[in-house]
Amino acid sequence: GRAGGACTSALLQVLYNNGVAAGELSWVQCLRQMRTALNGMGFDQVPQLTSSRLIDVNTPMAIVPPTATGRKRAVLIGINYTGQQGQLSGCHNDVKNIIKFLTKVHGFNETEMLILMDDGQHHSPTKKNIEDAFTRITQYSQAGDVVFVHYSGH
Repeated sequence: GRAGGACTSALLQVLYNNGVAAGELSWVQCLRQMRTALNGMGFDQVPQLTSSRLIDVNTPMAIVPPTATGRKRAVLIGINYTGQQGQLSGCHNDVKNIIKFLTKVHGFNETEMLILMDDGQHHSPTKKNIEDAFTRITQYSQAGDVVFVHYSGH
């Protein structure tokens, strides 16, 4: 893929290398392998997992759970902060790399993705537009659907 941010690059490296589509990797294994990948790139970040509900980190992680029976949707946000203090350069590529992963590996359709980037070609990632994207995805989604959210930026 294209050069993106360290964390997204490490995540995708781990997912592509471990056949995560088959549920062969636990959450904790993914985080540990991401840390190893980041260290190999010269970074000392420690990837973390947070959730609003309890997750057994030793269970297989799944982008698309085996119980999913509905549509696959995504909200993808990439903010480079072009022309601003703290400008980044890889956030748009992170989103593009995630799109490729979701479509090629997990069968997502780009028409089911809400993409917000400050690139002048997509919806701008303003607070209002991000909140609207979350409102829309919750309105559209039903039991059995998969919702994937990715944020790249500060």
